[in-house]
Amino acid sequence: RFCLAHRPVGMQQLPRSVSMFPPILLLLATALGREHLEEAKGQLKVETVSWQGKKLQKSVQILPEDEDTPHVTRDEDANPMGRSLRERTSRLEAVDALWDRPAYRMRRFNLTQEPGEHPCWAGFKSMMRDTDRCKGWQRSYVPRGHKQSFHNSGLSKQSNFTLEDVVADQINIWVEDNSSDVHRDVAVKAAEIYTNALGAVELKPTKDTASWMEQECKVMGQMPFMYSCSNKINVLVQKC
Repeated sequence: RFCLAHRPVGMQQLPRSVSMFPPILLLLATALGREHLEEAKGQLKVETVSWQGKKLQKSVQILPEDEDTPHVTRDEDANPMGRSLRERTSRLEAVDALWDRPAYRMRRFNLTQEPGEHPCWAGFKSMMRDTDRCKGWQRSYVPRGHKQSFHNSGLSKQSNFTLEDVVADQINIWVEDNSSDVHRDVAVKAAEIYTNALGAVELKPTKDTASWMEQECKVMGQMPFMYSCSNKINVLVQKC
C-alpha cells in the first residue's frame, strides 16, 4: 500500500489517499461567537478572572500569530464604550480575514504582488526582496532525479525519496525507493490535473482561472511561504 503525503510548501506531512482528483473545493463558513472569529485571525484568546476585593474582574490577553506583533492586554471593565468599539473592529477584521484572505495576508505581511506572479505565491518575491522575514534564506531542493531524506509518516522512519518531477514548476513529486511505476504515474498525473499543466479547458474552474490550484489560492489565500521560505509544494509518494 502506498499513500501520498502532501506537504504544502513546508515540511509538515499530511497523509492522504493516492487519488487526488477530481479537485473539490469546500468552503466552510461559520457564524460563531467572538472566540471563533478571533481564531480565524490565527490568534489565541486567554481570559483571566480574579477577585479584586468584592469585585469580580476579568482581563483578556490576545496572543498573536507571530512573535513580531506585541501582545495586547486589556481590561474589559475599564472602558465599556472602548471595548464595544474594539469588539466591532475585531469582528470586521476577522470577517475580512475569512472572506478576503489573499488581501488580508498581503496587508499582514506587507507584501506586494509582482506582475505575472501566481496567486499561490503572490508576494513571495517582495517578501524575499523587501523584508527580513526569511533573513535572505530561501529553501532549496536537489536537482531532478537526485535523492533526499524525508520522514515517512506511515512507517515512522527516515527514508530516501527521489525527486521524480517538478510539475508546472510549482509541485515537487518525491517518490520513495522501491515505489512502482503506477504510483509514480498517478502522483504526477494528479499534480498535472491540480495545476492544469496541459491547459485543458475542462480543468479551468472559471474562464479567468487557469487551474483548481489557482482557484483555491484566490479563495483561501496564498500558500504559507511566509513560514517556509519556499515557493514549491512538496508531495511525497510513500509506503503506508
